[in-house]
Amino acid sequence: MVDVEGYVTVNSNRYSVPVDWIGRRVEVRETSSKIEIQLDARHLVTHPRVAEAERRHIMLAEHRPPRGVKRPDPRPEEALILKAVPEITGYVAALKQHSRKLVVLALRQLLRMVREYRWPTARRVNC
Repeated sequence: MVDVEGYVTVNSNRYSVPVDWIGRRVEVRETSSKIEIQLDARHLVTHPRVAEAERRHIMLAEHRPPRGVKRPDPRPEEALILKAVPEITGYVAALKQHSRKLVVLALRQLLRMVREYRWPTARRVNC
């Protein structure tokens, strides 16, 4: 599972992945010389392997977000929630403003609930 900072932990070392993968399940393969992290058949990241458990952060330059660039608003999770259940627009706005969690985690949790539970007015959302 990719953590909220965009890393996957292998033997106490943390390897970066693209920011889009945060919160998603990935498959990790470890060889003697490299670590392969795969999201799906088309998305693969390869890092040189750190042999010892040194608690290091290994980040590839392409995984570093550019300075000064903000994430799009609304976030993709928010757009999917509002597409499925537009009646909770006020709730989503309050959640973004007053959430004690990271907003993206709260939105992902709400999106998961929208997908899992049947809402009387919910539209089918494919993601």
